[in-house]
Amino acid sequence: MPAYDFLSLDDKEFEKLVTSLLSASEGVRYERFKSGKDAGIDGRYFSFSGTVILQCKHWARSGVAALIRALKNSELKKVIKLKPARYILATSLELSASDKQKIFAIFKPYMRSESDVIGNEDLNDLLEIYPNIEIANNKLWMYSATVLSQISNSAIRGRSQFSLAEMHRNRARYVETNTHFRAANKLAEHKVVLITGEPGVGKTTLAEQLCLDHVIRGFQLCVAAKDIEELESIYNNDIKQIFYFDDFLGRTFLEAMNPHQDSHITGFIKRIRSDNSKRFILTSRTTILNRGKALAEIFKIEKIDRHELELTITDLQAIDKARILHSSIWFSGLSPEYVEVIASDKKYRRVIAHRNFNPRLISFVTDPARISQVPVENYWNYLTAMLDNPADVWGHVYDQQITEFQRLLVLLVVFGGREISDNDLREAYRIIVSDAIVTASNGDRDYDRNVRVLVGSLLNRSLDDNDCVTYRLFNPSIADFAVMRVSAEKYLLVSIFAALSEVSSIFYLDRLIIADKIKPTTARYVLTCLTVRLLSMKIDQSNTPLFLIVTRLAVKHNPKYEGTQTVAMKLLTYLRLDKDASEQLPRVTSILIYCVSHSLIDFDFILRFTDGLSADDLDLADAAAINELSSAIEDQGNRGRLEDIFQPISLKILRNYITEEVHEREILNDFYDINNIDGPMQAICDAVEMICREIGISIADGEVLDIAEEVDVIDVINDNIDRSMNSRDDYRPTSQQLTRTVVIDEIDDLFLMDTPPVEGDLILP
Repeated sequence: MPAYDFLSLDDKEFEKLVTSLLSASEGVRYERFKSGKDAGIDGRYFSFSGTVILQCKHWARSGVAALIRALKNSELKKVIKLKPARYILATSLELSASDKQKIFAIFKPYMRSESDVIGNEDLNDLLEIYPNIEIANNKLWMYSATVLSQISNSAIRGRSQFSLAEMHRNRARYVETNTHFRAANKLAEHKVVLITGEPGVGKTTLAEQLCLDHVIRGFQLCVAAKDIEELESIYNNDIKQIFYFDDFLGRTFLEAMNPHQDSHITGFIKRIRSDNSKRFILTSRTTILNRGKALAEIFKIEKIDRHELELTITDLQAIDKARILHSSIWFSGLSPEYVEVIASDKKYRRVIAHRNFNPRLISFVTDPARISQVPVENYWNYLTAMLDNPADVWGHVYDQQITEFQRLLVLLVVFGGREISDNDLREAYRIIVSDAIVTASNGDRDYDRNVRVLVGSLLNRSLDDNDCVTYRLFNPSIADFAVMRVSAEKYLLVSIFAALSEVSSIFYLDRLIIADKIKPTTARYVLTCLTVRLLSMKIDQSNTPLFLIVTRLAVKHNPKYEGTQTVAMKLLTYLRLDKDASEQLPRVTSILIYCVSHSLIDFDFILRFTDGLSADDLDLADAAAINELSSAIEDQGNRGRLEDIFQPISLKILRNYITEEVHEREILNDFYDINNIDGPMQAICDAVEMICREIGISIADGEVLDIAEEVDVIDVINDNIDRSMNSRDDYRPTSQQLTRTVVIDEIDDLFLMDTPPVEGDLILP
């Protein structure tokens, strides 16, 4: 038997559930009853035949005593004015026989019996009788004992388990819009969806709820915290899995621009697309993804756009924004007097129409914990000020509620560019507090006490499978605010990056420079200091990745500094001595091109990186990189020598990858006739020529056909036939779900809220 407390529903969802149950039970249709302006009655009522009135009180957050007081002191007068032949009250509270007697006594002239008082147990009884109504309310059954057991017993570990619990907790306040169904469709069709959008628009929330939908359908959740290798390490051919990588470019932007890493990501996408038991969801900020497309050839080669779904505020209709605001208010537990500020004079319409409306900001300004110091009479001014200047959201907390040493901890997490372990954060903090710029500061320096203050407000703390503690930002918008605050403080930035000494933090620096979050002069100063630091260090295997990333940034953003030439030669000289120097070639292409342009190396120096170069270790992105290097050689004779080396290697790479490319690019998806392969072969030949242009090589007609024949055309066509005959078992929303007719009064109706007094915190299962 169902045993719901209905806390996962807001007041309007509870009303819809109750009216559906009673309509089914009594064989009538309950509809919203509007009393009209002149009736002197405020409230939400439902009726049939104009004589029977139903009222719903979703007061599960309050006690029975509070409900009975409100019924006696307020609701009775309204019912007397309505003069119904019959009055029915439904509440989400558990009612004893005594409670029902008391309520019946209040409304006795209008109630037939105590059965007209419907409590929690009665509603659960009706759900058992009408299971189709339960199934139709996914926000209800998502919190059923069956689903809760399924989630708690999911065979996932560490961060994935923590993430799944968070996703489930957030389901109640989640508002499904048309974008949700568009994303579900794209995921069903391609097995991969890349959700893009600006900060705060709801990318992560949408992605997490899609993940949750799949977990309920038996998929194992696998969440990447740092890089794609985490997901590859837990790939299991024998089970259904959904992989999730949030902000995949934002965390590791320059790494993703690395020819090896970007092909690694797209390679994983290819693997997912060829496996019906797998799904992959990624998110990225639109500006970062667009920059990635501009910088990385692999995004053009792999046509990443086909998986992309951009989420924008303009996608949201007014009713969508209204439901988001309403849901935030209801589930935050905002006090009735604050709710009244928004509801009075229909101020919610001004919030909905504001140019800076976004879900993250709405969640912040309706969070009781965030506005605890804001008097109710100042709340509207506070709310509009936050909407007018979203960057100020974290200003009060950052400036007034934490100490300078706590701010340093937050900055270390911000500029770490990803989750950071307790050990790494502790060490970075030890280094930075000994720096000259902060040694004179007053306050408590104790690491553990300062971290405890920050957790839950500005930082989140989690444990992995090995009980290792990691920290991440409480909200991504904290990073935007913090970067804005310190972007011009070049001495502080140098101290932060020196203390972190992490490759991921240098990736983040590159991201900030590309996004113009740090001024070029400040960026050059920071890179100069980091370069000087590297020049004082002995290069070895352990710090080669740090040398590589800093040098690549210096070459790109600080090319005129003489130390850039010195560190570039220091790194290349060290790598050149490695017997496997050719394996580093795609990673150091930009550095080699820089040194060639400054006449720092001769042709023989470059040739050392080509010794032993093999197509078996490279992919198409690597081919594009090495051919870019040959194009940078001015001497035609030497350029020709490099082309003689790279051309056959590139063609062999293409030969190795052409079948995969045909599948990935869907070159033959429209061919179904195995008796006519001339059309498919021509399509493959056209694709070969296009790929050659993309990676920067020429190809003879005979070689085009030779490579095209590597593809088993008959096998591909048979796959097309099989795919067309087999129906997909993925969830597909109906056209009714994709289209909604909005009644203008629906928005006003949402904010006619019967907000109960809150007794304790709202805790979802």
